[in-house]
Amino acid sequence: MSTQTQTQTQTPATDYNFEEVIGNERLQFNHKYFGDCIFDIKIFNMANQIMIGYNGGMWSYLKYKDVAFYRLDGAKQFVVRNPFSGDQMLMNSELAGMIVTLYALILHFEKYPTEKIVEQIDSLKDLIWDYARTIGQVDQAFKMID
Repeated sequence: MSTQTQTQTQTPATDYNFEEVIGNERLQFNHKYFGDCIFDIKIFNMANQIMIGYNGGMWSYLKYKDVAFYRLDGAKQFVVRNPFSGDQMLMNSELAGMIVTLYALILHFEKYPTEKIVEQIDSLKDLIWDYARTIGQVDQAFKMID
C-alpha cells in the first residue's frame, strides 16, 4: 500500500469536499435547495433547540453534490441533543450542521410538503450516514436520526 493510500485510509473524511457557497449564490441557496427564501431562520431556531450552548453565530452554507446543509462556524465540535430522547452527543461541526439542517427540513416538510423537500431529506440522511461512517461517528448519527 502506498503512503498516499495509507494517508487516505487513515483520514477518510478528507474524501468529502464540501463546497462552501459564497457571494451571490448565497442569495439563492435557501430557495434553490429548501424552497423557502428564509429557511435560515428555521436553522437558527432548530440550533437553539438542539445545540447545547448555542447563542447565535456565523453559519456557512455548504453543499456536497446535490445535497445542501448549514454548518455553524467557530468550533470544530458541538454537543447536540436529541429532543426526543434527551441524549447528548459530541460531534464535529459538519455532522452537527447536517443534523440541524435535517431536523429543520423535517419540520419544514410538515407545513410545506413537497417532493423537492422529500428528496432533500432522503439525500441528506444518506449523506449523514455515509459521512458519519467515514469519521467514526455512526453511533452519534444513529442516536440523532433513528
